[in-house]
Amino acid sequence: MKYRKKQRYEGVILRPVGDRWQADLRVQNPATGKWDKRTQRIYETLDEAHRAIDQLVKARGEWERVRSIAELNQKVGLYDLTERQRHDIGEALLILPEGVTVTDTVRFYSQHNPPRDRQRTFEEVYQEYRERKAASGLRPRTLQDIRWKIGPLAETYGGTPIHELFTSDLETWLDRNRLQGSTRANSRRQFIGFFGFAHRRGYIQTNPATAIERVSVDEVIPAVFSVDEVKRLMAHVQAETPDMIPFFAIGLWAGLRPAELEGITWQDFDLQKQRIRVIPAVAKRRRQRYVDVSDNLLEWLLPHRKTRGHLPFSRHGFDKARGIHRRKDKTDPVVRWHNDIMRHTYGSMHLAHHQDAARTALQMGHVTQGILFDHYRDLVTPEDAAEFWQILPSAPGNLLEMPRSHVSA
Repeated sequence: MKYRKKQRYEGVILRPVGDRWQADLRVQNPATGKWDKRTQRIYETLDEAHRAIDQLVKARGEWERVRSIAELNQKVGLYDLTERQRHDIGEALLILPEGVTVTDTVRFYSQHNPPRDRQRTFEEVYQEYRERKAASGLRPRTLQDIRWKIGPLAETYGGTPIHELFTSDLETWLDRNRLQGSTRANSRRQFIGFFGFAHRRGYIQTNPATAIERVSVDEVIPAVFSVDEVKRLMAHVQAETPDMIPFFAIGLWAGLRPAELEGITWQDFDLQKQRIRVIPAVAKRRRQRYVDVSDNLLEWLLPHRKTRGHLPFSRHGFDKARGIHRRKDKTDPVVRWHNDIMRHTYGSMHLAHHQDAARTALQMGHVTQGILFDHYRDLVTPEDAAEFWQILPSAPGNLLEMPRSHVSA
């Protein structure tokens, strides 16, 4: 038999007795109620002994807690309190609804009010939050989203102590500003992040945003350009803002995100090998990827290629190329425009043309193919996709199509 040494667990000595274990315990005396009776018990296994000791420790802890409260009640009577303390207790009992105790009230206060040295106004926490997020390396667009979502809330509650805001206040604010659908869901997400920061800093005891009712958002089919709309758009860009041809062409035939289009430089292009490098500092997920330059995209880029610098871009030129000014003239814009519509068009056309979800996901920087099947499948026909990859530049207003034998994407 293997020799076993005695052990100590939670202050209890355990001795090996053959294959079993003997515990020297102190249990509750039925006659006095005190935990002063010594006894020895045998357990078949060490785990069984540990479980029994855990139960005894828990029972003794509860007994000591009750005894402490009883002793305190005996020691401190109303005659031991100051006149102000007696007055406060009496007034509290008069104010409290039936069934609510002073203890319940104190616990609620402790849960919702931080120590006085940790109390901050909403504006103070908002400014600290923005500074910390900027210092953590978040990108300008992410910081801008924080300003858009949390800034309006700061305008309403800037001077309010942040621990005084409850879930009902946030839901009322969302209702008052008529935020619905995905907009409300995005605001809820930003609220959770902001109040989570305040909670971690000790400014609030609970995060009120987590209890905001979740929004059920119906799936929205992404908007994509038709082939005719792509032709109309690029003809207009050629005529109105030709310096921005690379920006729109890469958005349509390489599928880069708007922030990626603004971040890449001509040094990231290898037109000889027909590929674009999207570096981590520019990519949304901070992961480098390479995107193929199709034959028709190469034709759009060659006349405008440079050795260095960013792609030409201006907000005025962007709006002008899309024909936004026509809305003021009450005429139809060149094309209907939606967020990320160029990228959605690329993803749909690439998937329909190549019928290879893994390849399309790799080009778009998706880790899995799930997004493609959820958002881009069956939005265009293979015939339209084939025509999309044939569109070539020509004289302004006249777009050519490549011979089908020369098409690659």
